[in-house]
Amino acid sequence: MNDGGMPDVHVFDMNASPPQELRLVAVSHVPHWITFSIDGRFAYVAGRKGSEDVTDVIDVPTYQRVSSLGPSEDLLEVDFADGSLVAVGNQFGIGRITSPAT
Repeated sequence: MNDGGMPDVHVFDMNASPPQELRLVAVSHVPHWITFSIDGRFAYVAGRKGSEDVTDVIDVPTYQRVSSLGPSEDLLEVDFADGSLVAVGNQFGIGRITSPAT
């Protein structure tokens, strides 16, 4: 919990040894699961398992909550182009860095 009493997600620099905390990102509920879009632009922070907590959508470059989705403890991205499947993410959101950090 941050000083305002809101739950948050801790962001770490995993290139440092040991990892260094960079910031806290305020979310609307106690997080249960975090995953990322295929391109790494958005983080999806799911609420407590089996609850009616929304899934917060966080803009990764700005660390700001930009939207929310209905309750979901299982989420993955499926992309289509011209009626064909072109990409499928997974629930783990691992390895999504597509360009150098700014």
